[in-house]
Amino acid sequence: MVSRPGFWSLRRKRKNAVKSQTDGPVQSGACWKCEENNEYSDPKTSQDSYISALEAKLAEATGIQINQLSNAALEESEIQKQTEYIKNIIISDGKAQQGIENPIIGKTLKSIYAETDETYKYEIVARLPELKYEYDALEPTISKEIMKIHHSKHHQGYITNLNKAVEKLNAARRADDVSSINKLSEAIVFNGGGHINHSIFWTILSPTCGGEPTNDLASQIRLDFGSFEDFKKNMIERSSAVKGSGWGWLGWNRKTSKL
Repeated sequence: MVSRPGFWSLRRKRKNAVKSQTDGPVQSGACWKCEENNEYSDPKTSQDSYISALEAKLAEATGIQINQLSNAALEESEIQKQTEYIKNIIISDGKAQQGIENPIIGKTLKSIYAETDETYKYEIVARLPELKYEYDALEPTISKEIMKIHHSKHHQGYITNLNKAVEKLNAARRADDVSSINKLSEAIVFNGGGHINHSIFWTILSPTCGGEPTNDLASQIRLDFGSFEDFKKNMIERSSAVKGSGWGWLGWNRKTSKL
């Protein structure tokens, strides 16, 4: 695998992904599962019951369990805390940026405390990001054919299925079809996670970079893991421990100031 300095990733195939701890090097990002919440209220009875239904939908769509809170201000604060590790990821100009709310997650969160009528629609329109290099640029490490298939077919498949699921979700919401909403939420989580993870993955590949990281990242790896070799061993072990197919990412924990 060819990677830019500062990033190192490992991908393994699996059918189901699970949410890991935010500390340390591994976070499986394809899917997040939460405890099933079947306490739905009729959205037509009152504003509170409609908000409760939206909270349940968010929990299923993102894997984030939302506690019922007494007012919208506290609710918003709690949601922001629980989604801190994913809300600041967005792809811009082919790079993963920080400090910008993820528009997919942002729209979903806003629906909880800002939308209480039947006109609301999920408007997620995912598009295949352009690569900043040619398909053959990573040869011989990754062949042109593999890059082409993985980008134009595999990644595009996630996007196509995500957009289709969102369209069907809008129809299910208009019909108050909770059963269909539950099934479609799983498709949105899986395909949305695949789209986001692949979008980040393309930005850390480069035909001109590779090898061990340098500068501040190298120093932090030695501080947190002992050496680069120890880091690789830790990354492989923890990623391999995830059952099935998923992603392993190295990230910075701003609260603990550790990788």
